[in-house]
Amino acid sequence: MLGEQTISKPYSLPGSPPLALRSLIALAHGRIDLARITPRNVQERNRAAAAFAGSELPAEERARRCDIVGYFITGMAARVPWRSDCLVQALAGQRWLIRYRMASEIVI
Repeated sequence: MLGEQTISKPYSLPGSPPLALRSLIALAHGRIDLARITPRNVQERNRAAAAFAGSELPAEERARRCDIVGYFITGMAARVPWRSDCLVQALAGQRWLIRYRMASEIVI
């Protein structure tokens, strides 16, 4: 379960190693996906994400989870040894949100 996160230092991640690890794995998948992706694939991924979505969570919980995903993806992107530009982060975030059954759309 996702817990409340607080920032103790400007460049530190909050004390949630499982979420940091999950974002690291999502970024690694995003980097691998980048090597194989085309604009058409992005459109197909968007359709698949929308079809898979079906979260029954309240809007506040969905917003909180989106905030956490965004926070951890961007925070870890600055710390990984590979290049994690915006498309890698978007692919990683979309992958993570799919796990929550939440729709997302990547626009290029």
